[in-house]
This record gives sequence, C-alpha cells and structure tokens, in this order.
Amino acid sequence: MAEKRDTAIRKTVKKRNKRRKRRLAWFFAAFMVIAFVVLIVLSATVLFPVKNVIVEGECGYSKEEIVIASGITDDNIIMLSGDKVASRISKALPHCGEITVKKKFPDTVKIIVKAAVPKYYFVLDDVFYVADQNYKVLEKAVEAPEKCILLKYASATAVSPGEHIEFSGEDIDDINNLFSLCESRELNITAIDVSEKMELKIIIDNRLLVLLGSELDLDKKLNHLAATLPKMEANAQGTIDLRSWTSTNLKATFRDEKINILGFESQKTQKIVENS
Repeated sequence: MAEKRDTAIRKTVKKRNKRRKRRLAWFFAAFMVIAFVVLIVLSATVLFPVKNVIVEGECGYSKEEIVIASGITDDNIIMLSGDKVASRISKALPHCGEITVKKKFPDTVKIIVKAAVPKYYFVLDDVFYVADQNYKVLEKAVEAPEKCILLKYASATAVSPGEHIEFSGEDIDDINNLFSLCESRELNITAIDVSEKMELKIIIDNRLLVLLGSELDLDKKLNHLAATLPKMEANAQGTIDLRSWTSTNLKATFRDEKINILGFESQKTQKIVENS
C-alpha cells in the first residue's frame, strides 16, 4: 500500500510541476510580447527623434528652404517616410528634381537633391508652362524657354509649379511612343503634337514640320524620314508631309517655307521627296 501511495504522490507532483512549467512558459511569452509592444511604442514616440537634417547638393534653393519644405521637425526617425519627405520638397520647391532621403541612426536624416532640368513646355492662354523630364511643371514663363520641347496635346490644363502635367491615358502613351521612336533614330525633336490622333506632327530642329498622319505605318514613316533628312539641304525649312506614305507609295511632299513653331503652320509650293 505504501508503495502505491508513493507512486501516486510522485505522479501528482510530476503533473503539478508540468502545470507550473507551462504557466511559467505562458507568462514568459506574454511578458516578451508586452515588452516588444512597449519597445515598438517607445521607438515610434519617445525614442529616436530626428535631431539633425543634413542637405547635400544644389537645386537653386537654400539649405534652410529645403529643410523647411521637408516638413521634418521632431519626427521619429523610424516612422519617417522618405517618400513623403521627397514629395513635400518636390511640390514646394519645383526646381528640386531628383530627391533622395537617407536615414542615419540614431537621429540624423540626409537629404540629397539635384536640380530639375527643363525639358518640355506647353502653352495655355498665352502662358508658357515649363516642365522637367517627368512632366513636373517647374515654372510659368512669358515666352518660350530655350532648348525645350513644345508639347501639344488634347487634354492641356493649367497646372501650378510643383504639380505634374495632367495627361489623358492616350495622350501620354502617344507622346512617349512617338518620342521613343524619334529618339531611336536620333531625330532632334523640338515640338510634338498629339492633340489629334489622326494628325500626329513633330518639328525637327525648329525648322522642319513633319506631318505624320495616323499611327498607321508610323515606324516605317520615321524610317523614311530618317533616311531622307541627310539628302536635304542643311538649312532647309518647311513641311514634310508623310500622311499619304505607305509601303507601296514611298513618297513624301515638301513645302518650302519657314514654319510657325507655336502654330505648327507652313504653306507654299511643294515638291516630291522620295526614298526607296
């Protein structure tokens, strides 16, 4: 009997120890979770405040202006969004182009800026809107900017500096496609008109207006154009009409006259320019 009683006692003690170990394990796990949550909350509120903001690069604004535009005050460095900081600077200071935000723990943020390069412009109500390669408007001007490409598109609307040009889906696709095709042929485009889908136009070197018509055979039309240009006089001015060009009609007409860049206009006598 004593032996059975001892065995029962040992089993009871063993079960009690197992329950105690499980309770301790659960308590330890709960403690670790609570400690982790507390650490997260402290890290996002009290710990790691931004104390230093370093600005590198130039974009036409003072470092103080860039810091103010960043919106960084007593932000927590862990929770700080570099994309949002860059977006605030880009919108407030349009001539800041590429903006990189780097975190340097425990308390420093580095902002690296590069100046935006004017590339495009469009005209609306006699106001010239100058934009960079990402179509962000940099400024308004009273005259056409030098060395920029004129854009004419169907959905032109007024845009404030720091905002991006508003395109319809078709406009931006047509522009990007036409630019890509022209750049691959090293054509020096100074204006592009996609405002009418069936009447695509480009201007080369501010002196040759090219009427491309629709997108039909567009790639081949531009091949013809690229092959034709070297055969023309170096200072030729006027309009090259490729609207009737087809794979069985390898001809284009040339109207000899100085063109109106903003109006994309030209007229006068014409002659045939062929390329076989």
